[in-house]
Amino acid sequence: MGAEAKIGQLFCLVGRQPHIAAIEESLHLVRPGGYMFRPSQALAIRPCHEFLQQQCEVPLLIAANLERGGNGTVSESTEFASPMQVAATDDDEMAYRLGLVCGRGVYAMGCNRSFSPVVDIDFIFQNPITITRTYGSDPERVARMSRAYMKGLEESGIVLIGATERAFSASALFGTIFALGADTIEYGEWKSGVRTEGLISAAVSASTKLGAGMGIVLIGWVLGMCGYVGGAAAPSASAIAAIKALFLYVPLGQFVLQIALLWFYRLDGEYPEIVRELRARSAPQAIN
Repeated sequence: MGAEAKIGQLFCLVGRQPHIAAIEESLHLVRPGGYMFRPSQALAIRPCHEFLQQQCEVPLLIAANLERGGNGTVSESTEFASPMQVAATDDDEMAYRLGLVCGRGVYAMGCNRSFSPVVDIDFIFQNPITITRTYGSDPERVARMSRAYMKGLEESGIVLIGATERAFSASALFGTIFALGADTIEYGEWKSGVRTEGLISAAVSASTKLGAGMGIVLIGWVLGMCGYVGGAAAPSASAIAAIKALFLYVPLGQFVLQIALLWFYRLDGEYPEIVRELRARSAPQAIN
C-alpha cells in the first residue's frame, strides 16, 4: 500500500445521499478507510454499503450515529429512545436494550462501526451537540449506562468508536456560538429596553444555514475554477492544490481571524453587571 493509500485510510467520508455515482468518484479520489451516510431508506442504503465493500481492497468501516435506535442509518428503522430518556429510567437494562436495538438494526444494513455512545458529562447545558445525546450530568450514571449500551452494541457485531473526542472538540465551538447569541439578548435589553430573543435566535439560526449553504457553493465554484473535473482519471495539480487550500489553509486563516476578533470581545466581562442591573430594573418597587 502506497503513501497516498495509507493517508486515505485515515479518513471517514460522510455522504448525505447514497448515490453510487458520487460514491465511485469519492473512492477514486480519496480511497478512505471508512464511510458514513446520513439516514436514508433501506432499499437505497444497503446496496450502497455492499457496493462500497466490493470496490475496496481493504474492508471499510461503515459507520453510523447510533444514539436513538436503528434509524441512525435507516430512516424507517426502529427508534428506541434518546440516551437522556434512557438515563431518566436509571435502569442499566434499558441502556443495554438501546444498544441491542441500535446494533441489530444497522448491522443488517451492512454497518459495522458506531460513533456512539457519546460518553460526555452534560455539564454545559448550552451545548446543542450533546444535550439529549448523553446520559446526563452524573459521572457514575454516564459510565455504567455507557458500558451497558456498549455491551448491546458489541453483541450485535458493531465496532465501537466513541464520540467523546468529537463532542469534546465541538463543545467549545458550539457552546460559544450559542452563548454569544444569548448574551446579546440581555445586552440589547440593557441598552435599548427592548428584549428581542426571538429575533436574535432566528438570526443565529438563519445565518448558520446561510453560511453552511454558501460554504458548499463556494467549494464547488473554487474547484471548478481550478480545473477539477468529476470522473476524470486523476485530478489536475491545480485541483489538488485547491482541495488542500480549502481543507487546510482557508480554515486555518478563518481560525486566526476568529481569534483576532474575539480578542476585542468584552461583553463577557460586562455581562454579570448587566444581568444584575436588569434584575434590579424588573424587581418590584416599594411604595412609600
